[in-house]
Amino acid sequence: MNLPGNTLDPSMIETIIHGLVSVKNGYAALPDGAEPLATLLFPQDRRFLAGRLCTLFGLERTQEDLLALCALPDARKWAEHLHSLWQRSSRLLRFHTSGSTGTPKEAEHPYYQLLEEAEAFAARTPGRARVVSVMATHHIFGFVTSLLLPRLLDIPVIIKPPLPTEAFFATLAPGDLLVAFPHFLERGAMLLAGRRTFPPDLLILSAGAPFSPDLEHTLRALGLVGLREVYGTTEHSAVGIRETTARPFQLLPYWRWNQQTQSLLRRLPGAAWSAEPAQDHLEWAEERSFLPKGRKDLAVQIGGINVFPLAVEETLRDHPGVLDCAVRLMRPEEGFRLKAFVVPDGNHAGPLTGGELRLWLAGHLPPQAVPRSFSFGPELPRTASGKAADWDIPDTTMETT
Repeated sequence: MNLPGNTLDPSMIETIIHGLVSVKNGYAALPDGAEPLATLLFPQDRRFLAGRLCTLFGLERTQEDLLALCALPDARKWAEHLHSLWQRSSRLLRFHTSGSTGTPKEAEHPYYQLLEEAEAFAARTPGRARVVSVMATHHIFGFVTSLLLPRLLDIPVIIKPPLPTEAFFATLAPGDLLVAFPHFLERGAMLLAGRRTFPPDLLILSAGAPFSPDLEHTLRALGLVGLREVYGTTEHSAVGIRETTARPFQLLPYWRWNQQTQSLLRRLPGAAWSAEPAQDHLEWAEERSFLPKGRKDLAVQIGGINVFPLAVEETLRDHPGVLDCAVRLMRPEEGFRLKAFVVPDGNHAGPLTGGELRLWLAGHLPPQAVPRSFSFGPELPRTASGKAADWDIPDTTMETT
């Protein structure tokens, strides 16, 4: 790999630190890397940041390591110290899943594989003048597209918070590569309707959630010419890419599909391949063309019984007062049963209550599958990138047994 940017450097780590601090401070504008972190974060937040960064860069996170990092004055010094440690380590990165389908998990990726992915994206996004990204650089897609990809393309990068404003879209220029996620683009399309169109030769690179045909149609009506939708997971990183929702995804060069074992094979150095189970049901049109058909139902154990939260969601949506819902296992500090977040149907007679839903579900599901806690709101909890998010349950419904 002889392209520019084939080595992680302190400036990239500093960008990640600024991104994490910005998120903590509500996307407030931050000064440059020489600003003392003590003026930006409370001591406990600096310790949390230090632990998060050590995990991300696959480093030891002993109390002494964290204290040594926290003692450094600013983001630039933190970045230089982390880079020095990482250079002497196994050179891998650890990313966390969003927790959209359960408890967040840690996924480990060798740095060379992330570079391989960035090269695959570079080959499919030629002729770009700059990268404009709203993806968090401490997440795997943002790390590859907002840090590695601009280096490989040797073009400038602008990283903005995921806030779709008129001022943001006014900064887009011909030849830009806009790296974003569908929820951001949906809100942007609503903002732009009747006011502005996209500049010529804009290319969007999107991941993080399914890209609907309706959204593609809306964006093309606003002047979008090029689309690259990426399918992947935190566990696998990018797996496939397509240029329109009307076609299947094409496997990226370093993946193969093993029909017999129903697993994805990742190319390793030399002639070896590593088998990794698919996180979703994949429907294959041809040897290297596929469509995702939804997450595999992941069972959770409640009282020794396998329960499928997705099946509970489907049943709960059959209630006439439920417009939408999400069901997941409580966090350990909350209890050992399911919890549900419900968006009530405004046409339902009278206020919807947890007691009513619990009684109704008892007639349709086994006792272990009936959520113990119900929360209500106008929309389901989501992260800034539009993925399903966890929620806190009311104290009055906390499980203790």
